Amino acid sequence: MTTIETVCHTLPRVIKQTGERETFSEEKLRTGVIRALDKRAVAADDVEAMFAAIMSELSRMGEREIPSARLGDMVMDKLKLLDPVAYVRFAS
Repeated sequence: MTTIETVCHTLPRVIKQTGERETFSEEKLRTGVIRALDKRAVAADDVEAMFAAIMSELSRMGEREIPSARLGDMVMDKLKLLDPVAYVRFAS
């Protein structure tokens, strides 16, 4: 007999500023970032690499919940390096 073990990474729930908790939505995050990147000359591969880094960081944290402000800061740190204009758009 062989036993195969795998690690199951779950993404944290998001604690909104109102205190409400909701399931993390990658689609919602993508929508906000794509809106900030609208009409910016950023390669799609760079955007996908940014999303992969964010998702990996969230999984590695191993926390069950994350405040929305902290999640926003994570995204803004990555956007600041990718495109300063998109960073400002996302922050506002």
